[in-house]
Formats: sequence, structure tokens, C-alpha cells
Amino acid sequence: AASYYGIDISNTGIQKAKALNLKNSYFQTGDAHYLPFEKETFDCVICNSILHHLDLEMALKEINRVLNFEGRLIFREPLGINPIFQIYRKLTPNARTIDERPFNLKDLNLLNKYFIMDNLTWFGFLSILSTYLRLKIIRKILTGIDNLISKSILKYLFWQIAGTVKKRVI
Repeated sequence: AASYYGIDISNTGIQKAKALNLKNSYFQTGDAHYLPFEKETFDCVICNSILHHLDLEMALKEINRVLNFEGRLIFREPLGINPIFQIYRKLTPNARTIDERPFNLKDLNLLNKYFIMDNLTWFGFLSILSTYLRLKIIRKILTGIDNLISKSILKYLFWQIAGTVKKRVI
């Protein structure tokens, strides 16, 4: 890319990013609900497990606003639809922040309101078990089964979703 722009709500995060002295990179403190950029500024916005901490509609609307006509959002977010994962989350509340809320079906519909969901990957259904088994062959087998399952309605029961989605002109 010709240049990179980064925002973070934390001044500490911005100071650390600036200290890297990355070429053609610009970092500033900012709020994802009110992105400090002009309309249609960027080709791409990357969000790695941050959207589920935000007011999703505000954030998606802002991302859509700053993306150019062919712009894409690259993201990765946790899903909270699977009842087993919901139980796990209730049993491990200290593993997350108070504002954290994994995506549900309503959130996926909201994402679809602002973006064309043409390139999604669903992952972490059976393969999540390989975290405990720690055998590469088991992980490979479980990931292969996950890939097959992700093509069905069961994809909504996965642990996470990631994708490269295209801006929907609103």
C-alpha cells in the first residue's frame, strides 16, 4: 500500500505505533464511531476483533462512509450464537472486557446492510478442540470437517467469522 492510517482510542497504543517509525504510516487517537477522515478516503479498512466492542451500527456506518466506491472491509470477529460457546463465555467472564459482545444473527444482518458479504470464512467449530489435543494431524482433520460444515446452516454455530466484504452503496 502507498500509505497506512491507524486509529486507536488509546493514546498509549498510538504512541507505541508511532515509535515503530513505519514508513508512510500515520497514527492518531480516534474513536471508531466518528472516524476522523473524509468521505471515501480509503480503499480498505481492517478491523481485527474490535467491532464487537463497539456500537456496531455506528461503526459500520462510519467504515462504509470512509471507504471509496470499490472499498473493502477486512475483519475478524467472534460469534456468540452457539449455545455451548455461550455457556463457556458465562463460565469465563474474566477472559473478556465488559463491553465485549460477540456477533449474533442481528449483527450479521446489520453487517449485510452496509457490506456485500461475498467473501466470508467461518471457523472454529470442531477444530477448536485441537487447542486441547495439540496434535497437528487431529487439527488438520478437524479443520477439514469444519470446512465442510461451514458450507451449511451450521456455520452460524462456529466460534468466529472473518471476511473481506465490499462496500454496499447506500
